[in-house]
Amino acid sequence: MTDYITTEDFIREVEELGFRHKRGVFNLYIKDNGRPIAGVNLYQPLQLDTCYDNLNYKNPTHLSLYELINRYARTPLDERVIKRRRQPTVNENNRGKNDEK
Repeated sequence: MTDYITTEDFIREVEELGFRHKRGVFNLYIKDNGRPIAGVNLYQPLQLDTCYDNLNYKNPTHLSLYELINRYARTPLDERVIKRRRQPTVNENNRGKNDEK
């Protein structure tokens, strides 16, 4: 079993914890009460930033956020996107006689 998380799920879980986020060019910044508390790189695995005075290790919600950020940072880039199934296309020129209406 993998513990990977997509970017969409990560953002949803950050919001469920009650935090706001701001997407930068390379990073997703997370704020609590308008103050930055963490950041994570969207395009490089294992790059996160929690060097903010506002991140409180005694706050259980902040600890949950740290665990979530760590989980996302460990997710390989190809696992961060939702893999969509390709829908088959029907080419009108290739229909057989049995397919006609």
